[in-house]
Amino acid sequence: MTVGIAEWNVESPTSLLISTNHAAESLRGYVENFFGCEVCQANFIREYDACARDRCNRLNDKTDTATISDWKQLSVWLWEIHNDVNVRLLKEKAVRESIPPPSEGEQQAARWPTKDDCPRCWNEDWSWDEEVIFSFLRLEYWPNDEKTEQHRNIIQLGPEGMEEQFNWEDHIEEPPSKLGTVYGAPPCAIALLGLWWIYQKRERKRITGRHKKIDASQHGLSHNGMTPSGQDTYFSHRV
Repeated sequence: MTVGIAEWNVESPTSLLISTNHAAESLRGYVENFFGCEVCQANFIREYDACARDRCNRLNDKTDTATISDWKQLSVWLWEIHNDVNVRLLKEKAVRESIPPPSEGEQQAARWPTKDDCPRCWNEDWSWDEEVIFSFLRLEYWPNDEKTEQHRNIIQLGPEGMEEQFNWEDHIEEPPSKLGTVYGAPPCAIALLGLWWIYQKRERKRITGRHKKIDASQHGLSHNGMTPSGQDTYFSHRV
């Protein structure tokens, strides 16, 4: 749903845009009225209403002035809430089993995706890169399309790597034509000169008749250009 909002808004006219706050309120209504797990329902509503993870500032009612980054916030915010739930359940398990609380490393291991699954999703201090996270979520929850490879590259290279690659490719210059460099003329002029030379060569052959003797000797034809059966070579070579 959240990835779908971003994709819908990118492709839709302004009159049909859906704000991230409207989508979030719809999600809240679904959880409150239809979610099967009552404890999960209560925890989500409490976190939502408390503006957990800065929801009240990150999600808003903007449509015509919103950017792609604004629309991605809904997906990233909900992903953060899910990971908070994973960590909270790990801590509650430790309390139930009367064992020491989970370490930072154990808490990070409970978050998804793991660093092995998406190395560029996580920074050295275990904060995350929102652009890479969104691309990872899109690959997980959105069908393949013409943008899939782009998001896969973001996961592999990171946004900075993609930007550097784009800038590098954007400034590649085609090497000059060797013909143009050597002869001081553009390739099209060289091509026209070649065609003129071929035409002159054929005209010389037609006038002197030299090609008839060569063709006859190569193909076993009589000097009058006819096959032993009397068929004209012009037609026999084109059937």
